[in-house]
Amino acid sequence: MWWIVMFLACGSGAPHAEAPADAPEVVLPEGLEPGLYRKLCRDACAGPRAVTVWRNAENEVELVVFQGDLAQCSHVMKVWFDPRGRELLAISDRPARPDEAAANIAKIDGIQEGLTADEPVDCAIQP
Repeated sequence: MWWIVMFLACGSGAPHAEAPADAPEVVLPEGLEPGLYRKLCRDACAGPRAVTVWRNAENEVELVVFQGDLAQCSHVMKVWFDPRGRELLAISDRPARPDEAAANIAKIDGIQEGLTADEPVDCAIQP
């Protein structure tokens, strides 16, 4: 009788479906939280290169920037997050008045000062 319990506990023995051998491997940049990556890449306005990591001089993640794709949505946002996913700044793609544009540039310069951008992360592939 124990073999029946063991059979039921272990399943029918049918092989599990595996990812295709030619499926690309997802390698996230060091320090990018997988949960934040998935959240941003699942946004309706996310294009294939929507997420960019910004690093400090010690190569630590300081910012994660989401840039919506105009091919996906007509009105997209660019949003800056801290490494844990807390929103720091959001700017619409809509045309800004000259005073708004200057203020936005100053905010962006302030938040990105001293940081270096990695290559955008491929959102077309989900981990």
